[in-house]
Amino acid sequence: MANLDQLLGSTSHMGIMNLEEYAEYYHKFFTITQLLIGKLQLSESEQSHLFQQGFQPSLWTKIERRLEVKIPDHYPGDPYKFEDIKEAATHVLRGTRIGSEEPC
Repeated sequence: MANLDQLLGSTSHMGIMNLEEYAEYYHKFFTITQLLIGKLQLSESEQSHLFQQGFQPSLWTKIERRLEVKIPDHYPGDPYKFEDIKEAATHVLRGTRIGSEEPC
């Protein structure tokens, strides 16, 4: 759990500016959380909730807007599924690249 906390803190602080940084975050997050899920130390619902914490607020707002469009009947109190968040983030960051001047 310490590795996961460190990843979430550093990623949300530094921010995700492009698709490459997102891919790196996703890979690290998925690896850690799959291990924790396998050891029954984390649920899939917790995984989804924690995944969104790694995004800086401005990027999460864009991802959430995409999710609202794609899943209009989603109950606001329920976390989005991990795969849905992954796809929405990929969509939002599509077209970004290393060295982009404008952060997401």
